[in-house]
Amino acid sequence: MAKCGPFLCSKTTDPAAWRPSTGDLNVGSYDVTAESAISCTTGIHSTGLVVASLLAALAVFTLGASACGSSPARSTPSETQSGATESAIVAYVNDGDTLRTTSGSRIRLLQIDAPALHGACFGNAARKALRRLTPPGARITLVGDPDLDSTDRYGRELRYVFRGATNVNLVLVRHGAASPYFYRQERGRYADELLDAAAEARAARRGYWGFCPAAEATAGGRVVTGLP
Repeated sequence: MAKCGPFLCSKTTDPAAWRPSTGDLNVGSYDVTAESAISCTTGIHSTGLVVASLLAALAVFTLGASACGSSPARSTPSETQSGATESAIVAYVNDGDTLRTTSGSRIRLLQIDAPALHGACFGNAARKALRRLTPPGARITLVGDPDLDSTDRYGRELRYVFRGATNVNLVLVRHGAASPYFYRQERGRYADELLDAAAEARAARRGYWGFCPAAEATAGGRVVTGLP
């Protein structure tokens, strides 16, 4: 995969001291995997290091940086969706694929699945990734899919989440913090893009694909990362 910008790594054994070069840091230039980040130190395999590099990349989206080329994670909900669309404010991020709005709605991000917060490898890191993209107080756009269920059996609203023009569901998959999940094998409007993003993340060993030795995708796309 082409890289649009370099990453500079400090010669240190302290994972917390590693930082990417921010001069050329944009969506397209981020290609730091768990392995490449580790090689910048002295072979230390640290959760903090992997999470730091993941969050550094996701921070780019929150700043609205543009990619080297076109980015399939960016679109305008009002122009591209035919499902129900509403604006909301984030109150709390429960885990890597669920959040709550200030109106009290519980939102389950549609067509993706993140590692469980407790008892799964990368669960806490996945929550941090979603919180980075949709922090409390952030305004988001919730978009339904007319071809899929609008709620799940727990009463949560199933939605694609946009922050500005950024498709948060897709970004999480692209960076290895979630995987596609097609309940009853039903595929929504972004299914192909989600599958491509997952393949890209897995090949580059981003997020849990590089950090969790047992990470694998089931037939439906759902990820199994193993024990923490």
